[in-house]
Amino acid sequence: KKAGLFDDLNAPAAPAEPEEKKPTPQPETPEPVIKTPQVKNQKIEDDAYQTITEMRTDAELIVSNALTYNNPNTVYHLAATRLSAILKYYFSEQYLRYIFHTLPFANQIPVEKAGLVPLAVTTHKPENRRRQALVDDMTAEDCLRAADPAVRSRLSNRLPNAKLAFLDNKDGATVLNVIGETEKKGIKLGDIVGPLEEGTPGMLSLGDH
Repeated sequence: KKAGLFDDLNAPAAPAEPEEKKPTPQPETPEPVIKTPQVKNQKIEDDAYQTITEMRTDAELIVSNALTYNNPNTVYHLAATRLSAILKYYFSEQYLRYIFHTLPFANQIPVEKAGLVPLAVTTHKPENRRRQALVDDMTAEDCLRAADPAVRSRLSNRLPNAKLAFLDNKDGATVLNVIGETEKKGIKLGDIVGPLEEGTPGMLSLGDH
């Protein structure tokens, strides 16, 4: 009976796949493979990658080998296809620039090691479209004489004694509105502090205690 317990171990193993299924055809010329396999993240911990391009090359080589040596209907081929799409996203220029300008220690890394090209600094100064003030030696009387006769009646060369003025377009004509001074008004403490929320606004007398 004891000998019968080991009969199954000595029996030849059953084929994992049907006999009629053909093995995966191998290419005539072997594809390039990673000569020194590394444990996950081991190269990163050992600082073996000098640039981000070297890391991308290894990742693309893994995807290329998985797509070459696995049938399209296997889970390995499907996983390699998904990994290829992930690599295109994470190693794209837009994402690398986002990471480069987001990480706090990015200023210590050269742009070339991140696989990026320095952006060209624009030396062209934008044109100042603001109109400069026109300086002339015309007096108020000269401006009044040079004005159109239809507008001359609305103009005045008198300088008002005012502190504030603003322009307004009224009835198709530009009007200068002048605000003069008003009577001086004293400011009380209540105007600054406001009404009391609690307490008595007046002074307390001795009879209130």
